[in-house]
Amino acid sequence: MVLVAEIDGKGAVLLYHSEDQIHWKYLHILLHSEDSGKRIFECPNYFFLQDKAVLVVSPNDKPCYWIGHQTADHKFVPETAGIIDHSGWAGFYAPNSFADNRGRRIMIGWLTENGRGDLKVPGWQGVQSIPRELTMENGILHMRPIEELEQLRCNGLEYKELQIDGTWECPLKTKAAEIILETETESINSNMELHIFADKAGEEKTVIRYEKEKDTIVIDRTYSNLSGLTDKTPLSCTGTHSCGGKLKLQVFIDHSVVEVFINEREVISTRVYPGSGQSEYIRIQGDRLSLNGLQVYEMENHPSGTQK
Repeated sequence: MVLVAEIDGKGAVLLYHSEDQIHWKYLHILLHSEDSGKRIFECPNYFFLQDKAVLVVSPNDKPCYWIGHQTADHKFVPETAGIIDHSGWAGFYAPNSFADNRGRRIMIGWLTENGRGDLKVPGWQGVQSIPRELTMENGILHMRPIEELEQLRCNGLEYKELQIDGTWECPLKTKAAEIILETETESINSNMELHIFADKAGEEKTVIRYEKEKDTIVIDRTYSNLSGLTDKTPLSCTGTHSCGGKLKLQVFIDHSVVEVFINEREVISTRVYPGSGQSEYIRIQGDRLSLNGLQVYEMENHPSGTQK
């Protein structure tokens, strides 16, 4: 079992052992932060993927992880580190994980309401993210949506190739969708933009942008709501880990939820609050842009506890 503490003004993860899961014995500090700015560690997860040990914490900022190995005396030796989701309090925080009956490591996080700012949205407080599967491939942590989400697909559009010079508008109009976009970074001249929750005039919209010069994915919330009350801070992930110049975005939207999976290596999740009743348009903008594949599926409502 792992617990968290603050020691000497820095976050720490403590390891405990039990023979019966009732009586616990403290063993030692599993990890002690070297960053004085990370005084708070929350929601620790410690598990194994293949032959690697993985430690996840939420440090009052973007949830992060360390990959390493465990010694014979149960010491954790970190080797590499990374970010679980490039949003933190702006979207995805305090994740927890479990091993399902197939042995998969499944993670679910809390999608906070911080993005609504001063906008009054009565009726709920926070939602859960879609479940994501964590895998270890060649010592690198990968994250992908669980395959069961494909059960929600309906009214799909699939393009093996698509040439865009200017703006392409999706024939489907929806506020709940899965969008899979694949391209080569070389085919992007400057920026590529995916507009979601857009109104008919294109004034209200949330923009997912690939900035080629910086190799950065940005969720731009400047025009996500035109009231001026919501948080407009952009969220970004620099270094998309494109494989041989390939870029794959798998995007899930659901009325106020945005989750962007980048090459199954990085994720940015957030909340937006479209105010227009027409914010159901999906558009792609690019200059002589070539897509290797584009899939757009509406996501149907799947009542809890039922199977298809």
